[in-house]
Formats: sequence, structure tokens, C-alpha cells
Amino acid sequence: MVRTWLARGAPALANGGIVAIVTIAAAISCAAFIFHGPLGGGLGFGVNCALLCMVSAVVLTLRGSIPFIVGGPDPAISAVLLVGSAPLIAKAGTAAVPTMLMAIALSSAVAAGFLYLLGLARASRVVRFVPYPIVGGFAAASGLYCMIAGLQLLAGASLAPAALATALHGAHGAQLGVGIAFTALIAVAARRWGTFALPAIIVGVIAVGLLTPLAGLPYDMLQREGWLLHVPTGGVWLPELRWGEVSWPALVPMVGSLITIAFVATLGHLVDESGLEALTRTDVDLDADLRSAGLTNALGALIGALPTYCAYSRSLLLYQLGTRDRWAGIVVAALALIVVAIGSDKIVNHVPTIVPAALLLSTGYTIIAHWLFAMRKRLPWIDLAIVWAIVAMVVAFGFVTALVAGLVLCCVTFAVRYSRVDAIERRLSADSFHSSLQRSQREMETLATYGASAQVYVLRGYMFFGMADPLYRELLRCVESIEGPAWLVVDFAGVTGIDSSVASAFVKLLNGVDPARVRLMLSGMTGEVAAHWHAMQDGDTHALLFNELDLAMEWCENDLLRAFDSYADVPESFASWIAEQVGEDLAPTLLAALERVEVDTGEALFYAGDDGGRMFFIERGRVAVIVGETMPRRVRSLGPQTIVGELGLYRHVPYEATAIAESPTVAHVLSRDALDVIEAQAPLLASWFHAAIVRALADRLAYQTDLVLVRA
Repeated sequence: MVRTWLARGAPALANGGIVAIVTIAAAISCAAFIFHGPLGGGLGFGVNCALLCMVSAVVLTLRGSIPFIVGGPDPAISAVLLVGSAPLIAKAGTAAVPTMLMAIALSSAVAAGFLYLLGLARASRVVRFVPYPIVGGFAAASGLYCMIAGLQLLAGASLAPAALATALHGAHGAQLGVGIAFTALIAVAARRWGTFALPAIIVGVIAVGLLTPLAGLPYDMLQREGWLLHVPTGGVWLPELRWGEVSWPALVPMVGSLITIAFVATLGHLVDESGLEALTRTDVDLDADLRSAGLTNALGALIGALPTYCAYSRSLLLYQLGTRDRWAGIVVAALALIVVAIGSDKIVNHVPTIVPAALLLSTGYTIIAHWLFAMRKRLPWIDLAIVWAIVAMVVAFGFVTALVAGLVLCCVTFAVRYSRVDAIERRLSADSFHSSLQRSQREMETLATYGASAQVYVLRGYMFFGMADPLYRELLRCVESIEGPAWLVVDFAGVTGIDSSVASAFVKLLNGVDPARVRLMLSGMTGEVAAHWHAMQDGDTHALLFNELDLAMEWCENDLLRAFDSYADVPESFASWIAEQVGEDLAPTLLAALERVEVDTGEALFYAGDDGGRMFFIERGRVAVIVGETMPRRVRSLGPQTIVGELGLYRHVPYEATAIAESPTVAHVLSRDALDVIEAQAPLLASWFHAAIVRALADRLAYQTDLVLVRA
């Protein structure tokens, strides 16, 4: 038992200790990030706020889907608090520190509610729709503020030219040089010596600070000149704070920042945890973890901690150290609690200023280098421009304005990009694309000659206002290019949705053309698409609606044939049609081999599964080919002077479909026995007959190919 506990406890203590050192140093950095200048008197409280968010993160460690997950202070949260603190400081005056600490507690409470409710609503996938440039812009802006805070910490003043020039004449000039050199050392050491370099360097430099008094060095002078951090005298434990000093009116300008923090925490948690999910190849319940992060921040709000969520870099460090359970995360929280209990000021007062400053500088530089420069090879130029624009807006107007403006920019960019996507999947015409109604050769020739007057547009995807005008103008140009009667078939079967602008564009098209010359047929409208269309109609729009493209094409073909007088001619007799197929000399022999049958509407020429030993020549009427037993559907219709059932005859197999008369029909039957006689006694007729069947099959194959192309 003891060996088991040692086997599990020793790695947890070692790995947790390493990550705790890095996180505690980051906590001091985040506290110094916020609590400097007018808020400098609250540095001790700020350090405790940052350390306590490590303690509250134990809830995430214990409940999270990933066992080695840890939390802690985050520069992005600190940056939002820093930017939002300017109006708070102006209004709160001498009560700025307690007011800021209350703002921190409220930010954790708002983040807790936001995270938990999103997890409860199972909305993790929705949050992932946040545009990538907004993530990059916020991260880059946070990195910029990290670098500014690091430089200000070293300079002991703001980066305004006058204040900076004064600071550089004193000891702070040397501090800037040492701090930048130390930052470079951290970067080089981390690259050359890997995981243990950063905690080892931090421990070494802090040890030097702790030994300063023992070495007889002028400790007080080093603090006054800014070489060591300095926590003002007085209480640094939150219960020691007099909350009655809080300036509540000064918190009002912070409302936008509190909401932004909740947004940043949610987005950061999902992005970081998704990265860990991909790294470990585990199935993570993001919604459950959002609820856990909410409970973590609820505890943080009660103890006055900074908002926290999954820390990718520190969780990754634990994973790289070999941690696969929750004990190391518990150790991190326990060590942070021990530091708070001992008194963080006892440690912070001995921490060289270059430690938090270098961490801020290196963190900020890494983020900026990634998002503003390295990503130029991966992101389109417009996305990279949005990232830069968001950074500029954060600096000029703050995070809240930048968030709203960034969302607007991304939405506009999306609308412009999507409007360039061609909503027209196929452009066809009735001279080559036909309905499933198989027509006579004469009718097909008419369609081939005049079919260009009937244009077919197959639409796809979601259609919104950006596509309305280009589509309207193309359809209008198409109609104007046709001389004489024109038919326009528009298929919406592949459209997932439209807005009112698109429906209005079709109404505008109808109002702008002569209904006596142009017929508009709309097919495949269902659900939202149909609802928008019906809502936008203004009286009789003389548009014809069809459930399917095939029905619209059939009606269009019939109307086109009527317009070009195909039906006005004297109907061709059945005997003449047979003569066209096999020749006048051979036609009587074939006609003599046929058996005439008549069927009424709804009666079958044959059923699926019947012996396929017969084929039918249709003289009059119309026959539908039906497939499917449980859900029958028509796949083809055949009019006069067409054939059906030839595959069963040629392949010597039962029929695979059913042929039902859609109107009173007269047909002529050729049996397999009769065909055998023809092949034996009239080989020339058999040759012509087979050639005619091949032509009919080729026509059907062409139709199927066109149909596949339309729906491909």
C-alpha cells in the first residue's frame, strides 16, 4: 500500500511542483499586470486573487473530462480588466483598489453564470461558431498589453515619451536592459533545454531575491529602485479588506468588460480544451466541462479569485511530464493555497521585478508573433486584416467595442464572400435536358430545335440578400436574350433556405416581364423556402409551382410543343412510326408479329416480378414506370410511339418495375417467341429491329446521364 502511494504520489508532487512554480510566477505577473500605477497599493491583494484562482481551479481538475487539466490566471482576462480599469480608477479615486477587487469578484461571478448556463444548454458547438479572426484579434491584443505591462513594470512608469525618458535616466534604464536580456534567456533556455528550463530559471532568480537580505545587500534600496517587487504594508488577505470602501457607481463602466470577460473565458476554455482533446485523442464532453468551469468560477467569486478556465500550456506541460491522473492538479492547487496561507507578501517582496516582467514580455511576444506575423501564411489576407483591425480597436476603444466591431466585420466579410459563391449549380435548357416522359421521335426533334427557349436553373445552398440581385440580373438577361416565347424553370430542391430578399427578387422578375411571353416555373420549394415565397407574393404572380423538377419540365415541354405547333400536325399513325424504325418493306412483317392490347387508366401492362418475355410498343395513351413496393414512385413516363419492357425481353429476366397506364392506352406486344421467329425467318428485319432498340436505349441512357449531372 505504502509503495503504491509513493509510486503515485512522488510523480504527482514532482510534476505538480514544477507546474505550480510556473503558474505561481504567472499569477504574480498577472497581478503586477493589473495592480500597478494607481492600483499599485493593491498588489498584495492582486497576487492573492491570482493565486486563489489556482485554488478554485481544483473543481475543474476534479470534475473535468481530461484528468490532468489545470487552471490559473490568464493574460487575456487580465488585459480586459486592465483596459476596463481606466474609467473605474477615474471614478473611484482613493477607493480604486477595493472597487477593483470587487470588479474581479463580479467578473468571476458573471463568467460562472455564463459558462454554467451554456453548458446546461449544451451550447458548446454554438460557441465554436465564433469567427477565427476574433479569437486571433483578442489574443493578439492581450499579447500586446502583456508586452506593454512588462515594459512598464521594468520602466517603473507608463510608456508615454516624457515619463519613459525620465525613467530611463535612473536605475530603470538598467532594469529595462536586464529585463529584456532575461526574457531572451528564458526564450533560448526553453528552446534548448525544454520543459524544465523555465521553472529552474524562475526558482533560481527568486532564490537570489530571497537571499538578498542574508547577503548584506541593500534590500530596501533595491525595493525602492524597483529591482524587487514591493507589496505595501497592511493586510493582503481578502477578509482584511474593508468592503464598505467600494465605490459602487464606479463599477457601472465595468459592465461591458465583465461581459467581455465571460465571452473570453468561454471561448478560451473551449479552444484550449479542444486542443487538449486533439492532443490526447480522447472524447471530451465539452458541455459538462463548461458546467465544471462555471462551478470553478462560482467558487472563485466567493473567495475573490480572478476568473479562470482550462490553461492549455500548463495542462500540456503536465501531460509532457507524464501526468495522466488528477493528483498533480490537486498538488498545484494545494501549493497555491499554502503560499496564500503563509503570506504571499513574504514571497512577493523578494521576487525580482524581472521575473514577472520577463514572463509578460515572453508571453506577449509569443502571442503577437503567432497571430500577427506567423499566421499570415495560413490566414487569407482579409482575415489577417481583421485580426490587425481588432487589435487597433482594442487599443483605441477597448475590448467591448472591439468585440462588437469584430463581429460586424466578420459578418460583413462572410456576407461578401458567400455572395460570390454561385448559387446556380446547373444551367440547362430543354434542348438537351428533358423530363422523365419519354416522347416520340418527332417531339424530341422539336424540343431539340426549339428547346433553347426553355432555360433551366438548378439552385443550391442557402441563399441570402447578397445573392438576390446577381441572380435577378442573370435571370432577366436570360429572358431578354430569348426571342419569342420564353420559359424559365428554377429548381429549389437543393436550396436549404432563403431570405425575403431572394423571394422579393423573383417577385420583381415576374413584375418586370410580359406574362404572355414568359412563363416562370418554380419547383422543389418546401419548408422555409415555400413559406418565404408565399409571404412575399403580392396577388397573382403568374408563377407556376411544382413539387419536383421533373413535373415542371414535363409541363414546360408540353407548353413548348404546343407553342411551336407540334400538336397541330396530323398525328403520325402507328404503322408509319414502325416503318420509320425498320423500313417500309420490313414493317408489315413486324406488324404482323405484334399482338394488340388495350388497358384502361390504372391497369397494368405488367407487374414487377412477372415473366419478362414481352415488350410493348405504345400506340396511344401514356404509361408510368413504377418502382418500389412499400413506397412506390414513378421513375419514368412513356407517351405514344415509345417502347417499354424491352430489358426483360432481351435479358431473359423478370420485370424489375411495374408499368401502369396513366390514361386509356393502346399497345402492341412482341413476345420472345415472335422475336425468335423473326430472327430465324427475317434476319434483315431482326437487324433493323435491334438497331432501333439500341437507339431507344441510348436515348434513355442520355436522359439518366443528364439527370445525374443535375443532382451531382
